[in-house]
Amino acid sequence: MIKVLIVDDELEIRKGLYLKVDWQELGFDIVAEASNGADAIQKLEDQPIDVVFTDMNMPVMDGVGLLSHLQQHHPAVKAVVLTGYDDFEYTKAAIRHRAVEYLLKPVMPDELEQIMKQLKNTIQQERNDKLSSLESSRRHQRWFREIRENFMLHMLKGDLSPMIMSKAPLIQVEDWNDVPIQVVTFGLKHTDESQPIHPGEQFQLPFELIARELAEQYTEQVFICRDSNYPRLISLVCRDGQALRAQIIESYENQLKQHLGFELVIGTSGEVVGFAHWYHAYMDALLQWSLLNSKQHQATALQGHIGKLDDEVLSRLLHRDDVSSALQYIRTILTDAMLRSNTEFVRCIFEVLITLERLLQEQASLTYAIWLNPEQVLKLTTVDKALAYIQRYLQEGHRSIKQESGDELFDEVLQYIDQNYMYEITLPSLAEKFNYNTSYFSELFKAKVGKTFVQYVSEVRMKQACHLLDTTDLGLSDIAELTGFSNASYFSSRFKKCYSISPSEYRTQKS
Repeated sequence: MIKVLIVDDELEIRKGLYLKVDWQELGFDIVAEASNGADAIQKLEDQPIDVVFTDMNMPVMDGVGLLSHLQQHHPAVKAVVLTGYDDFEYTKAAIRHRAVEYLLKPVMPDELEQIMKQLKNTIQQERNDKLSSLESSRRHQRWFREIRENFMLHMLKGDLSPMIMSKAPLIQVEDWNDVPIQVVTFGLKHTDESQPIHPGEQFQLPFELIARELAEQYTEQVFICRDSNYPRLISLVCRDGQALRAQIIESYENQLKQHLGFELVIGTSGEVVGFAHWYHAYMDALLQWSLLNSKQHQATALQGHIGKLDDEVLSRLLHRDDVSSALQYIRTILTDAMLRSNTEFVRCIFEVLITLERLLQEQASLTYAIWLNPEQVLKLTTVDKALAYIQRYLQEGHRSIKQESGDELFDEVLQYIDQNYMYEITLPSLAEKFNYNTSYFSELFKAKVGKTFVQYVSEVRMKQACHLLDTTDLGLSDIAELTGFSNASYFSSRFKKCYSISPSEYRTQKS
């Protein structure tokens, strides 16, 4: 209902307006009356009002003063002027203060009804526009958060490729490269010691929802990430000092225990500065979580500088299917760690396993996560024992890769494109990522997908562009940038070639 305030110093005039039309049937509700402008201002503070019907000649504060107040403090309220004086000065005042109508008393019922219908249409249209704008804003904010989280996850996984880094200014995260951060990784532990350590899958959704809701309270200090490789875990990237980080962690512990009945197992990294070091901090936090989750008390001792494993070297060896060279490189790293201390040696084993897991999952849909059960790893007391354990893991991973069918592997290829369409994706880079010869990959892609690589990527980007045109008010330059096109002009040209209309015409047709 549209809420109405009637302002007139004569009681019979106010009551008479009730009888002019059927207010309820027309969608209006007279919620308050006032005898002058000052009284009306108080009524406006007491409750929301949509329309004010006001006399102009009143004591204490006349209609001109009330209209001025409405214009300054309640610009959304519609004002309809009613007066028994056919006075040009009042007419000018009403126009100056943007009254929607100016009517002489006595008001005729059909004239009042016509004005009310016009007001109703205007107000409903404004409400619909506001709701649409709010929904569009919410969708844009949600989409923006997802893009930022995707970027942060790339940083945590050590992907500093130019196509990823080029998006940092767009999503306004460049300053995170210059401040100290700490990665906090946590999962649930049941408070009842007779129950399994890891809660059932039914708790994962509320766990994630509560974690994300808490992160909203620290939007300037925290990024929350969920790595699909470790579905039971949530990770936070925290900035702005140890005191605040401790406060954030305490909030998570208290809220999750209160709502779900679970305590947290928390792994925290050392403090690092720069995107290039985020991967090491992430690994640091995973190691801490793993050891604490296994009730080992060495976790505190292991926190600090990550070892000397170069995952790029290991990745190149694995992509060449050079397992023996990879094992020899790992032996060198393990031996060096053993010479430093037993603590460094244990840490190095975990680091190698986590790195291998990530690298193997890049080549195939593996879900090993052997490091999540670290008691067995802690029994590896020599380099030879550790290397034999790692070799079995590595060989099993390679067997699984070779057993995967071409269709399953291409599902991974298409999934990668669908998740990274906003970045620059080239056929050679994709072929290299999935360990194919470029020419062969091009032919295989067309055979498996039924269209060329360029056609498929273009279709994915155009589909997302249409989604953004439908659901946001973003300009064409932003949409072009966020769907992987170099500029708005090229985007518009490709869009028109694809759909035979321009992006602007498409948006107009949909509105």
